[in-house]
Amino acid sequence: MSPAMALADRLFSIRETAKSWRRAGLIDDQQLQAIAAAHPDDRNRVGPVFRVLLLGFTILAGMAAFGFFVLGTLSANPGQSIVGILAIFFGLACVLVTEIQTGPGRRRQGGTEAATSFLALGFLLGGSAWLVFEGAHLDTNRGITLLLALGAVLFALADVRWGFPLYGALSAYSIFFLLARSPIGRILWVAVPLGAFHFLLSRSESIHHPPSHRMSFKTIQLVSLLALYSAVHLGSIDNGLIERIFDLRDPSSPASPLLRGGSILATALVPIAILAFGIKTRRRHLLLLGVLLGAASLATLRLYVHLAPLWVVLIGAGAAAIGTALALRRFLESGPNRERRGFTTDQLGEAAEKHARLEMLAAVVTLTPAARPVEPDNSGFTGGGGRSGGGGATDSF
Repeated sequence: MSPAMALADRLFSIRETAKSWRRAGLIDDQQLQAIAAAHPDDRNRVGPVFRVLLLGFTILAGMAAFGFFVLGTLSANPGQSIVGILAIFFGLACVLVTEIQTGPGRRRQGGTEAATSFLALGFLLGGSAWLVFEGAHLDTNRGITLLLALGAVLFALADVRWGFPLYGALSAYSIFFLLARSPIGRILWVAVPLGAFHFLLSRSESIHHPPSHRMSFKTIQLVSLLALYSAVHLGSIDNGLIERIFDLRDPSSPASPLLRGGSILATALVPIAILAFGIKTRRRHLLLLGVLLGAASLATLRLYVHLAPLWVVLIGAGAAAIGTALALRRFLESGPNRERRGFTTDQLGEAAEKHARLEMLAAVVTLTPAARPVEPDNSGFTGGGGRSGGGGATDSF
């Protein structure tokens, strides 16, 4: 990111935090205005609805322009390789347009700059794929490996330059799929997340990076932990998920009993370890990931062990989750100052109405009046037909 974009990103984060403080009642309107005046916004932004509309319309317009241009070019030059060259040309043009919008145009969260960046990466990767398979006629395995490496580099550069965490996640996915192309792909899916855990965690909280880059590191860490869980998951071992990515076919031999036993243990322990670390260090994204992976492990248990019908397991798991949440809430509220070891049920810096929406929805549903009974019709009308005729003919209806 340019220094101006990084500064705008930091100031925006400060203003948004101040707004959440105001909604929670921690500061008043005068203090909120003072914070906003001390941290002005020089970016052109739009609301979320218009942002989505502009994003979609810009992508459609870019794809339509590329399609018309390709049709016009192919009519004059029927060569197949020209399509890949045109896609790369359009991708470079979209890179330039994105740079103009985020630079002199000062656009951020405007929709159009995200759309042109997405088009740039799509055209560059699509054009490269066209040249690899149609122009160079590489075999499938080499072509996929080359495109994964190119995608990892392009997504990483886009994330660093424009500050979109989604591109950081896509870069991480590309890297792990590229690692899966190795004969030791499963081992790398375990070793790389473990080796990069501390690095990603520290970078996701470092003040030397703007907030969007910190979010990118956090997103990459979540992707890496998902890869770790996928590598040790029992279903992945039995189905040869990573091995299929390596050779694009079914694994030749089943897993050994020792490997399956370790996988069963890891499938149960990895979510617990992530959840425990999230609780100990007070990191919400790791808490949520640990809960989700724990639910996935329970679902895996149901697939391998028929404890009960699926609907019974789901209802029981939901009831257990609700009961655990209520017990935990009661435990925290009964502590001194309504907290225990830094954990509390109070909304710290968050609006209370945000957490009351589900309660309001439940109240609306339960207080909805029942359907009115159908009242009998006492108007006295009874249909019995009639008579019509003319010219000596009569009939009834």
